[in-house]
Amino acid sequence: MFIAGMDASGSPNEGNYKFMAIVIGAKEDIDHIIQQSGYLSEHMNRIENKKNQDQIISALRFHNQTVIAFCIQIDKYRILNKINIRKKNTSKKKILQIYNQTIFKQLREKILDFLYRHNYSLDDIVFQCDSDCKDFAKDVGLKYEERKGNAFYLSDIIAWANNKNKEPKGVMEIDLTKIIETKLKT
Repeated sequence: MFIAGMDASGSPNEGNYKFMAIVIGAKEDIDHIIQQSGYLSEHMNRIENKKNQDQIISALRFHNQTVIAFCIQIDKYRILNKINIRKKNTSKKKILQIYNQTIFKQLREKILDFLYRHNYSLDDIVFQCDSDCKDFAKDVGLKYEERKGNAFYLSDIIAWANNKNKEPKGVMEIDLTKIIETKLKT
């Protein structure tokens, strides 16, 4: 069985949506990665001991065989603050939909290729997420549940780590900021 998770991370200065992480893979392998990392099912920002944070991140390994992980730089608030909604004569909701669809369009083929190799389709996958990514999932037509399982927790670790410039090995880091800005300006 394949599962997926997604989460966003940021900072008070830049908003909570600087990075978004997506994890997809075999449930048993995602569970194993979480177990090996020593992560105890709480958000990374609640782990105060930096040594524990570093140990969790350094224990993560993604070889893209049965689990694939993306960390996408999205700078949501910085980009959206540049867009003059009145000038565009477009609703804020529509701009957010275009924003989310632009992100997913850049990831779609990579995700589909991975799923096809394992005889899954995107329709087979339910994404675990919290309120940070619920609208993203809706806007791009993904099945989701507001549930915090191991796929969600793994995506939380990845987004948090990238926000701290500590990317786990094997994560596909993608900067979509320029593509998103260009699309929203047209």
